[in-house]
Amino acid sequence: MSLVSSAGTDPVDHSIRFTATVTGVAGIAPTGSVSFAAGKTSLGVAVLKNGVAVLATAALPPGKDSVKATYSGDANYNTASAAVSETIEKLIPAIHLTSSANPAKVDSAVTFEAAITGGAGVATGTVTFKDGTVTLGTEPLKDGVASLTTSKLAAGRHEIAVKYDGNADYGAAQSGVVVEVIVALVVAIFAESVRKSGNEHVGILGEEWRKSSFRSN
Repeated sequence: MSLVSSAGTDPVDHSIRFTATVTGVAGIAPTGSVSFAAGKTSLGVAVLKNGVAVLATAALPPGKDSVKATYSGDANYNTASAAVSETIEKLIPAIHLTSSANPAKVDSAVTFEAAITGGAGVATGTVTFKDGTVTLGTEPLKDGVASLTTSKLAAGRHEIAVKYDGNADYGAAQSGVVVEVIVALVVAIFAESVRKSGNEHVGILGEEWRKSSFRSN
């Protein structure tokens, strides 16, 4: 009896095809079925057809597994078994990182959102938001999305990225960099003296406001 798989190394949640072959003698074809298992976990049962039983499954967990096929036997043949080693790799997810405001003003709240997507279902766990080498915080994923809000970024350019540590199905991953620009508020102050009968005019201009005070006769 022999057992082969469609590939020796596959990503998680990818269907793998196992083929068990039971060879007869004297022109007598084996009948019955073949049970497939990974350790103590049953993967399924397939009926022999022309001495061949095939099972496709995506149920193997990440890691190295030994898959065993056991032939049930029939009136002419005894039971038999064969095994094959299969390594299931974790999927590396994609990370989409966005900013709620870019550029943004100093002291204004900016929300960074990281969405983790892949072919192994909804991502769980946590992501860490970083400004260059400085950690801004770690947030849990909810429905594959995590967000962090901060108003503490100083004026200038900030290279924001997130790191995902992975879970049972997904491997660790890091996003690309989002360059966040924080703009400083520029306030111009000037004084103007008008020498007319002792009158003085002082104007103050801000970025978004203007205030004037007058003292006149």
